Order: sequence, then structure tokens, then C-alpha cells
Amino acid sequence: MNEEQTTTPVRKKSFAKGCGIAAAAVVGFIIIVSIIAGMASSPDLQKEAVRQGANAIKEATNGDDAIKILELKIAKKDFVQMAIGVAQNTSKESFGYAQISINVYDKKGGTLLGSTLANINNIEPGQKWKFEAPIMEEGAHYIEVKGIDAM
Repeated sequence: MNEEQTTTPVRKKSFAKGCGIAAAAVVGFIIIVSIIAGMASSPDLQKEAVRQGANAIKEATNGDDAIKILELKIAKKDFVQMAIGVAQNTSKESFGYAQISINVYDKKGGTLLGSTLANINNIEPGQKWKFEAPIMEEGAHYIEVKGIDAM
């Protein structure tokens, strides 16, 4: 070796240390998701939703019964509460756009927490539409259709 050349030690990253950090991040994520899922799937919440009439359907239409709500309920889907239902175009007319506005309450006859909506393009006469609308408000136990627009 020449006196002018010097060697610098090369620092190697520990593969095990990198894997350990990644594994800790994955475990942390799983714990957070489990906590959220546990809160959303509370048996008390589910019982309350049924008891308060979450399946209630208000006869709300756009004035001429063109779109009718056949089913409406609160359900959990992928850790999120959803207003889920079925609507039908009962008219002889096609609509390029239809929208269902849904109010969200803490209980039947209770405090209005917020609202959500579902919409669709191109619904034909007689056609049924399975709709879903996210419920972002915490403590939601009752939903009610407040309006239907079709054009």
C-alpha cells in the first residue's frame, strides 16, 4: 500500500435494524386500525341503531314520486358508517341525474348531527339503484331522507 493512500472504513447499515423499524411501523398501523374498528363495531352502537329505527324510511320524493326509497339503513362498511339503501325510478322518464339528501341524527327525534348524500347519473324507468353515502359524524344512530331530486 502506498503511503499517500488511506482507507476509510465503510459503514454498513444493519439489515436487521431496518427490518425492525419497518415491522414496528406495521404493528403500530395494525394497532391503530384495530382500535378504530373496535370503536366503530361497538355492539351498543349497533343495538342503538336498530332500536332507534335506523331502518326507517321517510316517504320523500321529488314531488311526483319519480324516485322512491325502497330500503334505508345504517351499516358499517370498511370501518366507516354508511347510509345504505335502495331507490327506484318509478316514473316512465329517464333521468340524467338523481340525488338523495339524508339527514343524520344522534337518535330519532334527536339532534341533527349533519347530512350526507348519494347521487347517480343516468337512471332509467323502473331501474333500481343501490346507493351508499358515508356518514362522517360520530354518534350517528338515526338517518332520514330529507329530499330527492331528479332531473
